[in-house]
Amino acid sequence: MLMKKLLLLLAVLGISMSVSAQTILTGHVYEMFDGKKSIAIGVNISVNNSQNRMIEGTVTNYNGEFSLRIPEGKGQLTLVFSYIGMKTQSIPYTGQTTLEVVMSEDAQALSDVVVSARREYKSEMGITMREQTAA
Repeated sequence: MLMKKLLLLLAVLGISMSVSAQTILTGHVYEMFDGKKSIAIGVNISVNNSQNRMIEGTVTNYNGEFSLRIPEGKGQLTLVFSYIGMKTQSIPYTGQTTLEVVMSEDAQALSDVVVSARREYKSEMGITMREQTAA
């Protein structure tokens, strides 16, 4: 009985130590819209290691807020913020617990648009001419 209690105590201590080895980073993400800061919903946020591999990740909520676990002991980490139509931002993680990020627009114009169309004629059975000649 005493051995079971000791093992349970060690298990609880081990879990609490592994949870304490992480930092929680919270913050807000905004986008510049007509010269004003506006909430950015659905921004992808990832924590990348020195080899640019994603370790953790999250997405901003409807208020532009995020909460992200930062694992300790993983070396040099970078926070990467990406959003469609905005420039991807990489910010080195230096131990901060709160962060506010403003995304800037990444407008690109297309030089040419090519539209092509093709029509296939099918027989009454729904078979194309190409399929008929291949059989």
